[in-house]
Amino acid sequence: MFSKKLILSLFGTVFVYLACYVPQLLYLHKTYGFSNLLAPLRSLSAMSDSMFGNLSLLGYIILIYTIRLMMAVFVLYVIIILSLYFRHTIPAASLTGVLLALPLFVHILGIRMFDYCSLNALFSVNLMFQEWNKYVTIPILFLPGIGIVLFHLTAKKISARQ
Repeated sequence: MFSKKLILSLFGTVFVYLACYVPQLLYLHKTYGFSNLLAPLRSLSAMSDSMFGNLSLLGYIILIYTIRLMMAVFVLYVIIILSLYFRHTIPAASLTGVLLALPLFVHILGIRMFDYCSLNALFSVNLMFQEWNKYVTIPILFLPGIGIVLFHLTAKKISARQ
């Protein structure tokens, strides 16, 4: 039963991902065309000092959309883990809403400190690549908490089996 839900959730995530990002690609094609996709990324003035300057435009586009897909799947897994942990819809939905919407709300208030851990910033891969040193520290800060939660969940599952 769980594997069916996971597979359906993955298909739903991929469908929503395609519905969100295919129009972006179509707009890119309509506005700029795809004739120079093999040109180096540094040929764009905004990306001239990028750490991916040697990558082609096509490679960079593929990299961005791959990372966005991985982020969408990561968000799916967070939602699934929360729903498994709480088992009731209201606490799981409430905590999911807080985790996903709170950083956006704080950004709207003008507090830029949380921009580096909001989903909007993480889905905007360009921002992440331009200020990568700030993004590297964010997962390091969350690793102890993630480890404690995973240890607690694993210990609970193991004790339930015995």
